[in-house]
Amino acid sequence: MAFDATHAFATYSRTYFDKEYYRENKSLLNKTLLVFLIGPIFIFSIYTFNKSIEQASMAFTIFNRFALCFAYYHLIRQHWGFIALYRKKNGENDNLSKKLDGLLLFFGTLFPFTSGQIDNIQATHIAETMSKSISSDHWIIMGNYLIVIGLSLIIASIIPQIKKLDLKLNIIGLIILSCALFINLFVFYGIAHVLKVISYIALIGFLLTSLIYIYISFVNKKITFRNYPKWLLLFSVIITYNIAFHISLPIFILYAAVTVFHNIQYHKIVHFHNVNKYKSTEFKKHGFAVILTQKILVFITLAVLFNLVSYVPRIASAQMSVLLPNYILSTLFWGVAFHHYVLDSIIWRIKKDQKLNTALNINN
Repeated sequence: MAFDATHAFATYSRTYFDKEYYRENKSLLNKTLLVFLIGPIFIFSIYTFNKSIEQASMAFTIFNRFALCFAYYHLIRQHWGFIALYRKKNGENDNLSKKLDGLLLFFGTLFPFTSGQIDNIQATHIAETMSKSISSDHWIIMGNYLIVIGLSLIIASIIPQIKKLDLKLNIIGLIILSCALFINLFVFYGIAHVLKVISYIALIGFLLTSLIYIYISFVNKKITFRNYPKWLLLFSVIITYNIAFHISLPIFILYAAVTVFHNIQYHKIVHFHNVNKYKSTEFKKHGFAVILTQKILVFITLAVLFNLVSYVPRIASAQMSVLLPNYILSTLFWGVAFHHYVLDSIIWRIKKDQKLNTALNINN
């Protein structure tokens, strides 16, 4: 509650509240707001087509589980972002160690995420308890719906008039097709079996990557271990996640365990960026971003208020007894997280943004 939603607000401090950045990227920033509509449109369209609250429960279960996977993917991508910064800051520029770092992080975090849930999948919403009793035939039908929707979006993305809008419909379509694939795998083979196979692949991948890294480092001596911040982050993430996912924790404690140190780290890097970029004399240039940077109490107050109008209603909406509004509002408030994920994929590209490099003091 203290750090998760507020770290999403920190993203806005250097985008929408930066007058210059907003003016230069207005179209892109406004387009990202469409992610708020994805969930409600998905739930409402499934319900309208079927006139069935059971189908809506299945749809929300699929959306909610995708959202949790998306959140985890975003978290790991953020860790990779910090590793990339540490690599550049410490002059580690070779492609070989970069690929091996990426594989260590990928396999090392995929393994606990899948292995830890094989026998410990906890319901995170009332929709998931309702959808458990629905027959496998209905899940297959839902999977087929998703195939039709996914293919339709991919085809639509090819139409020139729609392609010009750059709404990433092809990516959304591929994600929906992936969800359909996993639904069918879960129906035919069982969730536990699919997770077990993925976890074995991840564990083998991690062990092989580690052996290759050790061989190259100590035998061929092509790589050194002098980039201590990078290794500290890698080991902290991999060890912490393997512990957290493999012990029996209530779901919200698990959320906190795997996100809180990243949330704090994110606050720190945004503050570091903002202090370097938004000087007290540049209000005319950057607008309210300067006040948020120079007056930390203003930032804290607005971040907490943002928390109250985004995070708290999301929890409250999940408790509604009228299920369809429950599902629609819950997906709408997931949009806050989605919006943060999308913005973060845009604003931290150090290869393409010289101003970002300057603000982070990582110019070569």
